[in-house]
Amino acid sequence: MCSNKASNQIGVNLPDKLGRQQTGEIYRGQALEFCPEEWRPWKGKCYFVSKEKKDWISSLRDCVSRDSHLALLKNTTDLGFISNSTKEQYWIGLNFTNNTWIWLDGTKSRAPEIRHNSSCAVISANRLLDWNCDYTNRWICEKVAVQLHFDPEHNLPVTMTNGRKHTVIINDKVQP
Repeated sequence: MCSNKASNQIGVNLPDKLGRQQTGEIYRGQALEFCPEEWRPWKGKCYFVSKEKKDWISSLRDCVSRDSHLALLKNTTDLGFISNSTKEQYWIGLNFTNNTWIWLDGTKSRAPEIRHNSSCAVISANRLLDWNCDYTNRWICEKVAVQLHFDPEHNLPVTMTNGRKHTVIINDKVQP
């Protein structure tokens, strides 16, 4: 599992830490963010960076199969885990529809650098470029991280998924 504190990114094995701290006091008032294996946490979201290459629509389908969508990288300089110097292109959730560049969430975007007069977009070296949708590239999927908050008063873990809070209280008794 991965953890991403607001100011410090660290790897955490939660069961180990909770096992060592029966009361959970070490986490009182803190929030941890978790992403699936092979996903990278970043500012409340999880990102999957593919190793294989597919066209834009196949990349979109792959993200959907992972319960996510192509990344909405509206602020390209905000992603520290993609090297500024990479020459690789990554499909993102931006395409040209009805004479407008639109993110998959429906918001309008500034136009990428026009090079190919194409309808899809990639990120490369922190720049948005238009790209032929039929070309094959790596892609980046995005989804919301699962947030685990520890109640500052009661040491109860509160899980947040898509803004909804869930508190689970388990009373386990060990029988001799």
